[in-house]
Order: sequence, then structure tokens, then C-alpha cells
Amino acid sequence: GNDKVYLRAAPGAIGRALAATAAAAPAPPPVVTAVREPAGADGFNQRGYVRLQTNDLDGAAADFDRAAALNPHWSRPIANTAIVLIHRGRYDEAEAALARAAALDANDFVVPQGRGMIQLARQRPIPAIVAFSRSLELDPGNSFTLMQRAIAYQQAGDLDDALADLDSILSSQPNHKGALAARARLHAWRGEADPALADADAIVAQDPHDPAALYQRAEILRRIGRTERANAAYAEALAALDARAAGAPARAAEYDELRSLIYSASGQTARAIALIDAQLAHRADDPTLLNERCWARATANQELNLALADCEHALARSRDDPAILDSRAFVKLRMGQYDGAIADEDAALAHSPNLPAALYTRGIARLRKGDREAGERDLAAARRLAYDIDATYRGYGVTP
Repeated sequence: GNDKVYLRAAPGAIGRALAATAAAAPAPPPVVTAVREPAGADGFNQRGYVRLQTNDLDGAAADFDRAAALNPHWSRPIANTAIVLIHRGRYDEAEAALARAAALDANDFVVPQGRGMIQLARQRPIPAIVAFSRSLELDPGNSFTLMQRAIAYQQAGDLDDALADLDSILSSQPNHKGALAARARLHAWRGEADPALADADAIVAQDPHDPAALYQRAEILRRIGRTERANAAYAEALAALDARAAGAPARAAEYDELRSLIYSASGQTARAIALIDAQLAHRADDPTLLNERCWARATANQELNLALADCEHALARSRDDPAILDSRAFVKLRMGQYDGAIADEDAALAHSPNLPAALYTRGIARLRKGDREAGERDLAAARRLAYDIDATYRGYGVTP
């Protein structure tokens, strides 16, 4: 379900939208935004910011470069260039750009904000919190910075302060979907069922026919143990998907990933597999679809030999893909092939060191081999990145 996207950074626009509050989640695809040609440095910086928000990183970088060239004494476009570099994972270059921006204006709030993002990406929550706090001193109430600091608090295990930051966002922006989703998940983890459901309801209230919002509510209901209501909510989400697809037949295929997620989350594995089978009939070697089918079977603990074959096929087409390696490792874990699971997660983590699912699966495999110290270390690292990962894997029937 949503957890797969949240923990494994799986591809797909719908999945990305569902994972908007996850630290490791990839950004949505670029959106072409028609903006009049700017006249000066401020205009180029503003257009760059718009492009950054829509994940047009190339366009944003070009605009920030133009703004910096037009006003070389202004810190902001240089700091914004650093943010682009952070989104691209180029942290050393981003740090150098932030240092240049700070030399021009030590009180530019984007400088500590960017530094906090780098520390967060490097799993250093305490210095990240310090940096975000400094940014908030310079720009109080900035919702993006508060969201980032909430994630840092979660990594540090300080869920009370994470909740306080989410409360701060929602006190001024009560319809902030990212904060509502994050707070709902936090409440659910803490066993606070009614507040969790209230936040999920608030997301749905903004668009009662949005399949993604309905799916989020179903996931929260499942998390808080209200199984009957969760199943009804999954059915409601599927009905909303059907309505959207009927209203725009040309776009019906765009909803297949979300439909597959809902089928898997609600225990309808056969329907999830059938849906992916239909897609594979047209794209037989698509590694993403093969991985989806592997994962659907693996999490349901069904037909593990077929799941393994799908993962092998996917890796033949997309070698060294961390999400596929993690899927194969999980299959091997369920098959009792602990050495193979550890080897696959070693490879996944070599490419994506902050993948919570890989750390968690490797930790369990190590525990089952009797390597308690290394196993507990992996599990602790996974929980820092995804505080509620135990609940996710418990839903798959897997516990340390």
C-alpha cells in the first residue's frame, strides 16, 4: 500500500502523490508552467521558484543562474540554486553554494534551511533540527521548514516535537494536506485513533471524491485497527477510481497503479495480480510492473517462486535498481534464504543508503541468522528513517 511508496521510493506519479510527506519520497513529474518572460533578477528568481515547486529542476536552475548573473550581490538565487542541487542529491556542491550565499547575507533564511535539508538527507537529525530552527528564527512560520523539522524530529525519535511542528502548520493552514497526512500517521502510531481519523477525514473533506484521499483514510483506518471500516473505505476509494476513469476514459490507465495499491492493501491480491498481468500483456519486460507484481505476491506471502522469477526478470532489465533488489531480498527473507536477502539489501543500500525497507529486511535476516548486534543496528536505523516501519511490516505478517 502507501507504505511501499513511503518506505521503498517506488516509481509512479500516483504513488509519489500519496507519499508527499515522506522524506525519501521522489518528487512529482515536471509540470510545464506558462510564465511571462521576467524582466530582472527578482523576476527570474520568482519564476525559478515556481519551476522548483513543479519539479522543473532544469528550468529552475537556469532561472536562478540568470538572476544571480543579473544581481551578483544577492544571496537568494545562489541559495535557491543550492536547493536545486539538494533535490539532485549533490550535497557537496550545495554546501559550497550555501557558503557563497551566506557570505553575501548571513540572515538569508534559505541558507540554514538548505543546510538542514542536507543534514536530514545524511541522517543527522540533531544538526538538521538546529539548522531548521535557525531558519525559522529568520522566517517564522515557514510551513516547508516546519515540515522538514518535523521529519528531523521523527528521525531523532522526538515525536512530541514533531507533532508540535505539524500543529503549528495546521494552526495557520488547516487544509495543508501534507501536514494532515503526517499528523494522522503519527496519531495512528501513538494509538490515538480519533485524532488520526479526524485528520484523515479533513483530507477527504477537501475533495470527497478524490480516490487518493479516500485511500489515505482507508490506510489510517487499517492502522488504527478498524478493519471493517477500512475495508469499506477501500471499496469507496475503488468506486471513486471507477468514476474518475469513466469520466475520462483516455486517462483510465493512469489510475492503474493506485488501483493495484488498493487491491494489495485490502487483501485482494488476485485482483492486483490480474491488473498487473493486463498491463504486462502490453509491456512484457517493464521492470517497474514486474517489480510491482513481485512485491504484491511477496507482501501477501503467495507464490513466492513466481515472485522471485519476476524480480529476477526485472533486475535483468534494470540492474542494480534498489527497489527491485529490496523486493527480491524480501522474497528471499520469506523463503528463508537469509544470506541471499542480506546480499541483496547490501547491494540496494550501496545505491540508496537511506532506504528504510532495505535496512529493516536486512536487520530481520541478520537476526534470524543469529547476528543480533548487527540486526538490531539495522532495525534501529530503519526506525529512525521511518518511525512506524514495524507496523507496516506487521501488516505483511513479518516481525523481527
